[in-house]
Amino acid sequence: MSERTPILSTTDRGARMTELAPGQPVGRVRAGHVLLLLIGAAAWAAAASVPYAALLGLAPSHDLYMAMGSPWAVGAAAVTAFVAATITATLHGQLRETFGQSRVAGLFSGLSVLLGLCGSAIGWTVAGYAAEPTPAFDLDRIATSPEIPRELGVLAGALVTLLTLLLLARLALAVPHARARQVTIERLRRTGTRYEGTIAARVFLQSWLWDLPQFTVQVSYADRRVVTVYMRTDPPRVPVLGSPVVVLADSAGAVHVEFDPDTPLTFETEYQKYVPSEG
Repeated sequence: MSERTPILSTTDRGARMTELAPGQPVGRVRAGHVLLLLIGAAAWAAAASVPYAALLGLAPSHDLYMAMGSPWAVGAAAVTAFVAATITATLHGQLRETFGQSRVAGLFSGLSVLLGLCGSAIGWTVAGYAAEPTPAFDLDRIATSPEIPRELGVLAGALVTLLTLLLLARLALAVPHARARQVTIERLRRTGTRYEGTIAARVFLQSWLWDLPQFTVQVSYADRRVVTVYMRTDPPRVPVLGSPVVVLADSAGAVHVEFDPDTPLTFETEYQKYVPSEG
């Protein structure tokens, strides 16, 4: 993984866990991110043209239908899809670094894919019905037509459009959440009280995010104070009990726990039990 594991959070679990590298500003969507998202969407739209036009019946003419179904077109679509996936992966990495959260990065990456699929579906639908207005749209043709009817492509496009709108709604909530977490981390580093703490207990949750095991951790600090922290990490990077951490707190009750980047950690040597089974 490209993440700086292990990752700690006193508030969130899974992909919602948020971090902020020391000295890094609070994340925001930049013009470069939007440009990369749109380039990726355009590449996905081009790659999706073959299945929309040749497989789902949206080609506006028989000649174009045959051309889009040719081996050359299929090969070009495969290459374009590879390029699109590379662009999307680059976008994911940049946003993961900017917002310190896998959820936001994943949603933006998904938006790039869905925007491309949605735009391609709308474009081919409009072109198809503009070239051949008849027969009119009729859902019954999906069951009765001896060939693949273009109504099937229209339904596929409508489904992708709905998914795109749902993802946009999730993204509208995810970005403020990630920024709020980063603002809290930045504020506690600047004005909070710093304590030296240690990992006093650790419970493996028997769950993974991708291939990263997840834990709940008890951190003791300031004599007898204890705070519960969620942790995810790579299997070979599970800190041993007693590992030092930094606890930042304020009078409002906000608490942030992190590892000191200047203090080397000791990891468990027997980590195979934290590796997810392939089944």
